[in-house]
Amino acid sequence: GVPLLASPGYPLGVLAVCAPSQRVCSAEDIEALADLSALALAAFDAMDLRHDIAHADMRFADLVNGLDAIFWESDVHAEYFSFISRHAETLLGYSTSMWLDEPNTWARLIHPDDRDQTVAYCRAAVGACEDHAFDYRVIAADGRVVWLHDRVFVEHRDGVPSRLRGIMVDITATREAELIVGASEARLAVLVAHAADIMAILNADLSI
Repeated sequence: GVPLLASPGYPLGVLAVCAPSQRVCSAEDIEALADLSALALAAFDAMDLRHDIAHADMRFADLVNGLDAIFWESDVHAEYFSFISRHAETLLGYSTSMWLDEPNTWARLIHPDDRDQTVAYCRAAVGACEDHAFDYRVIAADGRVVWLHDRVFVEHRDGVPSRLRGIMVDITATREAELIVGASEARLAVLVAHAADIMAILNADLSI
């Protein structure tokens, strides 16, 4: 037999051949065993590598799915998603399988008032192989309107887009606050414009 040694020299065991009758191994037999040992070690290394990759993929998936954002990946036409993090289901209420199995899920969920402009903008940016970011509304499964900030990264080769990856973040609270502030400012402007009194804003030194 011949020893099976891991890369650092750690012994894994012995590769041996049992014959039905007593015999002496020739030099060719030992050489063949050594070759077989090298092949076995290569197979073990490949198994370890696959295990390491699977473990890394699992840790990455746990990290992504634990963040308060939707991470996604799709083809260049955004018809099918090849990956969508679980936060999509938490935020919008649609199962991850729908994003992966049904075509044009993303476009169908966009608010009708935003759909054409949003899809056209994204397609133009992808066609130019440009990373881009934009805000739009989607309709959640329970009918809520959710504002998303979508950051898209375009993977391309020689000017031809191949894959899309992105991050969707819920900005509904920010948008609603902006609308409230805007409405308050508009009301104040109307009141000032139609007031019968003289109004002024003074600095600390009483200058106007």
